Amino acid sequence: MKKSVLIIGGGMAGLAAARILVKQGIATTIIEAKDRLGGRIHTVKDGNALIELGAEFVHGHSQALLSVIQEAKLSTQTVVSRNQVFKHGKFEALPLWQLVGDIFNQIDAREKDCSFDEFLEQQSFDSETQKIACEFVEGFDAAHTSRISTQALLRAEIAAEQMEGSDQLRVVEGYGALVRFLEKEIAQGGGRLMKGTRVRQ
Repeated sequence: MKKSVLIIGGGMAGLAAARILVKQGIATTIIEAKDRLGGRIHTVKDGNALIELGAEFVHGHSQALLSVIQEAKLSTQTVVSRNQVFKHGKFEALPLWQLVGDIFNQIDAREKDCSFDEFLEQQSFDSETQKIACEFVEGFDAAHTSRISTQALLRAEIAAEQMEGSDQLRVVEGYGALVRFLEKEIAQGGGRLMKGTRVRQ
């Protein structure tokens, strides 16, 4: 009996899995509730400008991601790492990665897990530092600080350090171009892409 796989969700994980499966000759179908693929990646065009409404950066040196970008013949450009905060009517330099690193370094992997909000309540960081940390987690990790696991944040930080996660690139043609490349490869390999289809059971 021939193997077949059904993937629920056409975000990057689903697309990457489907691409591997169709290359192995496995009949693969992606079911996606939205009318587009890519998950958090959503690039729109306004005239000649590309606007990233979701994921924007290639963080660090993920060999798996960079090799797919290369296969898709897309180009990247380095994003200048300069963070600022607007205070007292002017912009001031903000050492964001250092600040976030200092906070995450206080997380003890041996301690019982808790939400990031609960973790901050146990620390002595000033209110401004806590505000920046919460905005970072909500923006970078796309998670509510009242719900995200502190231990998960620590593991993500360790993984980011291992691949130099503070280095950032941008896909010149827009992240959506990578989604279109994967979509085309899956379709050409015989995979089925069902958009606008919600799984209920």
